[in-house]
This record gives sequence, structure tokens and C-alpha cells, in this order.
Amino acid sequence: KVVIAVAICSANLFTTSAQFNNSTLAAKLWEHTTGTPDTIDWSSSALDGSGNLIVVGNTMVTTNNTDMLITKYATDGTVLWQVQYDHTNNNRDYGVAVAIDASDDIYVAGTSIVSSGNGYDWVIQKYDDGGTLVWEEQYNGPGSSYDVPTDMVLDGAGALYVVGASYGTTSLSDYCTRKYSASNGTFIWEARYDYTSLLDIPAAITLGSSARVYVTGGSASSFSNWDFATVKYNATTGAQITVTRNSSSGLGLDHPTALAKDLYDNIYVTGAATNGTHYDIKTVKFDEELNTVWSVTWDNVGLDDQANSIGV
Repeated sequence: KVVIAVAICSANLFTTSAQFNNSTLAAKLWEHTTGTPDTIDWSSSALDGSGNLIVVGNTMVTTNNTDMLITKYATDGTVLWQVQYDHTNNNRDYGVAVAIDASDDIYVAGTSIVSSGNGYDWVIQKYDDGGTLVWEEQYNGPGSSYDVPTDMVLDGAGALYVVGASYGTTSLSDYCTRKYSASNGTFIWEARYDYTSLLDIPAAITLGSSARVYVTGGSASSFSNWDFATVKYNATTGAQITVTRNSSSGLGLDHPTALAKDLYDNIYVTGAATNGTHYDIKTVKFDEELNTVWSVTWDNVGLDDQANSIGV
């Protein structure tokens, strides 16, 4: 039996008639506020093997200067250490994603204005469990505009996979997936997915068995119509194996936000899709070859709904 959990955001979330009893709610153990995030509220968090919480985000230094901010909290909320990253001659740095390996080393994906005229570039970093920088890699895609990572995953065998948006030479944003050595940051391969030279924005990445990599996101078939698009790659070579696109009726910016994999390599993608007038929660199940098994939508009261995460 497979159990799927979907986190949702509904326009009617706070108008329910249900009565809550405080004794049934979770008790807040601690709260800590650090930094002053920019209005671009990219952030991510993960737990290490000891239950410590690592949060990556950003903090505003001045009106036009934002630094990446990485904070490690103990289980009681105590700040163990904090790293503030400011690229040389840069005025904008944002932390976007974080992953932790079995040794509690920390991998951070962010975006920075590395050089004038190139827009944002990827910044991939590795820190040890004490907050010391081990290595850093930067990536400027073939286009001269924005390159922004969105998600990352470790394979447990010494490799780090990072996915994000990257402008091409003749296309707008493409899915860009890059594989690195986790030990020293050495680049191994890159794979790009572009559908119609318009906007393709990847949201999430996961790994399957038999050396497979799955990436999902929103992909434009026209300027006013995006579809769910999920791509399967060979983890050894980066070669694209197959891609599937899942459309909804009506025009709109359908956008997945998360994906998960079960023990049988079935893939579950969730997010938001338009029905022509508003957005509903949409969840799709694919088999390991990315054939659609089922697709369901959920609408609460006719307003906008969106899923933000999924677990299997």
C-alpha cells in the first residue's frame, strides 16, 4: 500500500467552521528570528543526523545589498553558527536550496550577481558541519540573463545533483540539471530541457533506482499556457531518456511545486493547474517510465488552491 501526503494552501483555509481544541494542537517548543529577508523570500531547510536544523535564506544588509544567510540551530533552538555570504563586488545573493550528507556536511545552492551584465549565476557551496567552507562552484549559463537553482539532491555515492533555471543562447529559461562530485565540487555533466524556446522552470529533482534522475517543473507551450513537464535522465551520462507533459484544460501557468518517489520508482508530482477560471491542486502519478497512471485535481470552493509539498 502506498500513502501519499500532500500539503495544501487553500483560499478558504481560514473560513472553515471546524472548532479547534488547543489540547489537540502541537505545542511550540521554540522560536528564533534571525536576519531581515528580502521580499524575494527564497529559502530552504533540512535536518542533519543529530536533529540540528540548517536554514538557508537571505538577509538585507542595505537597501540594495542582500547576502546569503546560512544558520545552524541546535534541537533547542540555540544558534550554533551562522554564515553570511557576500560575493565580491556583488549586491544580491540569495540562498535557495540545501542538502545534507551522511557526515553532516552541508550543500547550499544559491544565486548571485557574480559579474555585471550577466544577471544572476548559480553559486554551489559545500560547508563542513562546523560552518567552514569546503568548496564553491559558480555557473554562468550560455545566455546572459538569469540562472537560478531551485533544488538539489545527493545520491549517497558521492554525487550532488542541482537543478535550476538557466537561459540559453537562443531560448528563454531552460531546465538545467548539473552533476558534481560532492567531495570536491568537480563538474561531471550537464543536461538541458527546452520545449519551445520559451520559459521552462524546473521545481524539483529526485533520484530513482537504476541510475535515474527525475526533474519536474512548469514548461511553456505558448506564452499563456504552461504544462507540467517531467524529464527522466541517465544519472551516469546525463542523457535524456524520456519526457512527459501533462496539460490541463484552459490556458494558464500550470506549475508543479514538488515531487516524490515511492519504493517502486513511481513518481508523484503536485502543484497547481488552471481549470480556465482559477487554480486547483493537481497531483499526477507516473510509473517509472513516466507513463501517466492517474491525475487528480482538487478544488475547495471555486477559488485558488495550490499544493506545496508531497510525501510518499
